[in-house]
Amino acid sequence: MRLFPHSVELARRYAGRGLSVVTVSLDSAKNEATVRSFLAAQGATATENFLATSGGGAQAVEEFEIKDGSIPFLTVYDRRGRLRATISGARPEKIDQAVTELLEER
Repeated sequence: MRLFPHSVELARRYAGRGLSVVTVSLDSAKNEATVRSFLAAQGATATENFLATSGGGAQAVEEFEIKDGSIPFLTVYDRRGRLRATISGARPEKIDQAVTELLEER
């Protein structure tokens, strides 16, 4: 959750340059109201937000190909939909670098 405000800010800052931020909560579906409340409190209107149907267990780790089961886990895709980076853990500087490098590409 510490990284979430950073993701929301990136979405706001770079939306005009083509960045799309998609989040997936690995909370249990029974906690959907709590997740939605969190998203509202964070002002997450510039991001696309989803709730994984498999929750946060081993199935989700496999489905989302989360390396080492480390959360948060980010995947960065280029404009053509090609996977360009995976980032494990709360590392805003790595995320910023990956995003700005890809936004520079045409």
